[in-house]
Amino acid sequence: MAHNLADPWPSDTIGIIKISSGGTGIRGFEKNWTKERAARTFDGNKGSLYRDLMHAVQAAKQVSRPEFSGFVWKQGGADGTKKDFAEEYFETFRQLVSDQRTDLEAPDMPVFVLSSLNDQDLLKIVQNTLDEEVVAKVKQAASKRPVSDADLLQALVSYARDSPRVKQFSRKRPHIRTVIMAQNRAGRDIPKISNVHHGKSPVLEDGVHLNTEGQITLREMTAAAINHLYESQRSQQR
Repeated sequence: MAHNLADPWPSDTIGIIKISSGGTGIRGFEKNWTKERAARTFDGNKGSLYRDLMHAVQAAKQVSRPEFSGFVWKQGGADGTKKDFAEEYFETFRQLVSDQRTDLEAPDMPVFVLSSLNDQDLLKIVQNTLDEEVVAKVKQAASKRPVSDADLLQALVSYARDSPRVKQFSRKRPHIRTVIMAQNRAGRDIPKISNVHHGKSPVLEDGVHLNTEGQITLREMTAAAINHLYESQRSQQR
């Protein structure tokens, strides 16, 4: 991605600090990390990834004067496995963003959240898993007051989550819809956060993780979103 970002900033040195561990729940990235909380998603033995990130930041400061221009977040699958994980996702992520902005002394640092679907596309999928009669009933109840796609989606997902007869969106991650909704909500409710919706990208044989083509596509989309944000800011300053 650094190559994609370098073109608009030919006079700058682009650096990327990456900390990751496959299949990790969001609690593995908390600042106030505890083994007990991380163990809820079987990540207790991985240690604090937030601590690892801050160590990497300090190492970068030893050799440069970094300006933290963005934080890219691609995670969520592990938190879609259980209801309580998914329902806690938004507040846990909000705290993570707040902690990073504080510790990096970058209160306005943009955050780019990579997720597969926007609310409109997720709404279509959820509607297709429910009987038309059920959808009409939920819509009728919701229509008693002004309702957005996000509100209707929340109502339908709540119904689908509590009904044992509804076809699961994902067998291994039955609550991933709630995680995606939390990520989209972050883009609406937390300042300086942008969503990058990559849709259905090419994946490996496991049907989950991106293959090389998918990773390249996601890299290009993310870089384009970052460039667009900063180009918009430059245009407003002119």
